[in-house]
Amino acid sequence: MNRGMGQSATEIAERCGAYQSEHVLLFSVVINPNVDLIRMVPPENREPFVKQLTERTMNQFFDARGIDTGVEWSAVMHHRKTDGEEAPGQHNPHTHIVLPGTYYDADEGRRKPLYFSRNKNVDHIEMLHDVTQTNMVDLMDRYAGREWEQRYDELTAIREQQEQVVVID
Repeated sequence: MNRGMGQSATEIAERCGAYQSEHVLLFSVVINPNVDLIRMVPPENREPFVKQLTERTMNQFFDARGIDTGVEWSAVMHHRKTDGEEAPGQHNPHTHIVLPGTYYDADEGRRKPLYFSRNKNVDHIEMLHDVTQTNMVDLMDRYAGREWEQRYDELTAIREQQEQVVVID
């Protein structure tokens, strides 16, 4: 997925260098859907699901911030298997996104620093999470069916019951 940053790692790095702000070379964002939810999406639809989640989230996030032009970004889809004791070996498709330290402001006709603030007035990280969550729900309805939430609740209840099981020697 490419939104004007280049076709290779070298081009993207050069673009980030050219578009860096005084303090920021680039931002890196990962969109990594819950593995239990991804398992509800048919395997052949998982990559399109994550691509749509990424594109919709990035576009709506910047719209919510009032930045509607000039935000370049690139993303790469990464497929891996989960590790850890709870659910090892599960398909975990996700995207790694790179954004430069500035964006083009069409109203002002110049590049301006891009910030990801987390303060009393604005919390861009929380805003990004909210936009991602909204898109996740919409896409799950479409790709996994409207009953996905009930299925997830049932899975959670089963896991909670299993955690209550005590083995006595």
